[in-house]
Amino acid sequence: MSHDWPGRSSSGWKLQTVLIGYSTFTARTERACILELAEQLRRDTGLDLIAEYAGKVPESELLAKALGDAQKRYDATPEHERGYAILPALMHLGQLTTHCSGDGNPLARPSAP
Repeated sequence: MSHDWPGRSSSGWKLQTVLIGYSTFTARTERACILELAEQLRRDTGLDLIAEYAGKVPESELLAKALGDAQKRYDATPEHERGYAILPALMHLGQLTTHCSGDGNPLARPSAP
């Protein structure tokens, strides 16, 4: 399966995730960078599939189907094109959510030049 952002390697996503933490420390967060990473984590965790399957799959089966299909998608993607595996993606999504909550929310302020 094709990667949503061609040319972005798995090491690129890992570097971008680490840099989000650094940017928090230095107060130099790029809004576009956060949104791009959030979208990739949404895909890596299978949240995109939950949205796609809602109303089409019984609610009692929705999470299991989305997680199973997200894992199949990860396994079918060439290693150099993969984002995160499901569990690390969930951890990073939680960290990103924490980073973007509260008064210092970089998504609530305009992008810096």
